[in-house]
Amino acid sequence: MAICVFFAWIKLFKFTSFNKTMSQLEKTLAKCTGEVLEFGVMFMIIFLAYGQMGLHLFGTQLNSFSSLTSSLLTLFRLILGDFDFRAMDTASPYLGRVFFVVYVLFVFFYLLNMFLAIINDTYSQVKEDGEKDLDNLELADYFANGYNNVIGQGS
Repeated sequence: MAICVFFAWIKLFKFTSFNKTMSQLEKTLAKCTGEVLEFGVMFMIIFLAYGQMGLHLFGTQLNSFSSLTSSLLTLFRLILGDFDFRAMDTASPYLGRVFFVVYVLFVFFYLLNMFLAIINDTYSQVKEDGEKDLDNLELADYFANGYNNVIGQGS
């Protein structure tokens, strides 16, 4: 049932595309899918590398880095701001600080900004293309065409 509800909400995007802003969002997401997938592969490689590094640096001293899975979850929580810096600092005073600063600078600032740049660049292209394309179908026209198709007067 949850999957059906999810797809029903996704189907709602078809009707929100009549709104200019939602149409731009839909076109932006569709246009940047390839670049975001490429970025996702690069991000996962780097994220796995940091997870492995955290496992080897802190795995014997901290439960949150005791396995690769828990290390990855801890790093994900670190991105969200939910982490225990004191535990990392206690486990390895020098390497804990260096690991934290390098991880935050590289993943949070560099990679997150790269992701936002991909989205922003695609959005500006879509917005520029949208100004050229003035053939927007209105919601009333959509329903009128659907009604005409049902009663057999469609084009």
